[in-house]
Amino acid sequence: SRGLGDVYKRQGRKRRMSKYCVFMAHQMSYYIGGSHAETKEEVDQVEKQERQWCNWMAELSNKDAEFWYDKTYKKNFYLTPQECLDFGVIDEIF
Repeated sequence: SRGLGDVYKRQGRKRRMSKYCVFMAHQMSYYIGGSHAETKEEVDQVEKQERQWCNWMAELSNKDAEFWYDKTYKKNFYLTPQECLDFGVIDEIF
């Protein structure tokens, strides 16, 4: 879960990542149908969720929400364990 790091922090656990992992973040995908109003409502909701995720990542890292939004808008964003450590996403590489 994207927000799990906050739970770990509050419980005093370290956020750890294996040296063999890659962190990937991406823009949300969806397939919807229905009326124009229903489609617009769904798009608005997804945009809110994307912004919320960026705000969570800003709380859990040393990068602001705009950084996360810019990096994940229209493309996949990959981070090595060292980059995750440098950005404050994790506390330790194992």
